[in-house]
Amino acid sequence: MKLIDVKKTKNNLYLFMEYCEDGTLYDLINARKALPEAEALAIFSQIVKGMKILDTCKVVHRDLKPANILINKGIVKIADFGLAKVSKKN
Repeated sequence: MKLIDVKKTKNNLYLFMEYCEDGTLYDLINARKALPEAEALAIFSQIVKGMKILDTCKVVHRDLKPANILINKGIVKIADFGLAKVSKKN
């Protein structure tokens, strides 16, 4: 997801992120009940690539689930890093 802007007030920090108009993977699965194999593999492949990047940065997501996978124009984005942690070990 792309960070668009950051605003800070005395008590709060606001992050403005891009809007993913296609919703979440959870929404997609519930609406369609099943995905064609090719589409499922394309989505899974993007998730794996994202996880590899996180691993390179030593970030552990710790809450990866369909509701935290956003989709925008066919591009999959891993979201909700509220439980994420930077790993100090391999």
